[in-house]
Amino acid sequence: MTVGLCSIELYLPGSGSLKGKRSRLKPLLHRLRREFNLAAAETAHNDLWQSAG
Repeated sequence: MTVGLCSIELYLPGSGSLKGKRSRLKPLLHRLRREFNLAAAETAHNDLWQSAG
């Protein structure tokens, strides 16, 4: 089994609410799982509208 770690921070300037941020992140995380068989999760900045980490 191969294990790796990558930390990425995204700035989402168009997000005006947590719901807006979630609606932009969900398709991205789904695509990573589908196309590359990667497990990804938002683990930081859960309460900030314009940041995801």
